[in-house]
Amino acid sequence: MQVNDLSALLNAELGAEALYRFEAGVRAVAGSPAVLTHEEYAVAVHTNADGYRLSFWWKGRELGHGWSASVASIARAADKWVREVGLEHLSAEFPFVTFTGLQLAYEQGRATEFQWQALLGGAGGAYRELIELASRDSVLSALFPQTGHRLALLQSEDSSDALASIFAVRPGWFVVYQQGGEDVEFEGGAEAMVSYLSNKLKL
Repeated sequence: MQVNDLSALLNAELGAEALYRFEAGVRAVAGSPAVLTHEEYAVAVHTNADGYRLSFWWKGRELGHGWSASVASIARAADKWVREVGLEHLSAEFPFVTFTGLQLAYEQGRATEFQWQALLGGAGGAYRELIELASRDSVLSALFPQTGHRLALLQSEDSSDALASIFAVRPGWFVVYQQGGEDVEFEGGAEAMVSYLSNKLKL
């Protein structure tokens, strides 16, 4: 289905009195989404072999997605979202709408708290003690944590650069390297590292 045809189909379901109208996506070629937007809310709709796939966006972040074979349901769900019906209410009315706990936390403005709780729930191995202590520190617990090959602390969930990256070099011993280099900025046990970072990152 061509993009303009998809937009027209969805708009027909919304009716002539709808406040917001679907338009072709930024790249108006076959396969691009039909998009419904209002202020910081957006819904993108794609077609696939047996239905319609949609994603729900807010402030540039995808907060949910879904699939349905019903054009009417897709159009109504999209319209509700851009009229600021929240994820939980949207999912209750349209069960095909799904989201993660973190996505819901983003919507509710508690992504940092959620992320710390998730890390605490799954904390194990080399970073467990560090995560537990950092989560109780008033400065560090206000930062957004990410884990992988290190524990990174970001200013917020929307930040791309880490304020600090902490590496476990052996059980109970952690290192922060100088920015852009391999020289050690600080190293120590979990308690010493939390104290150092808390003082360094205090705003």
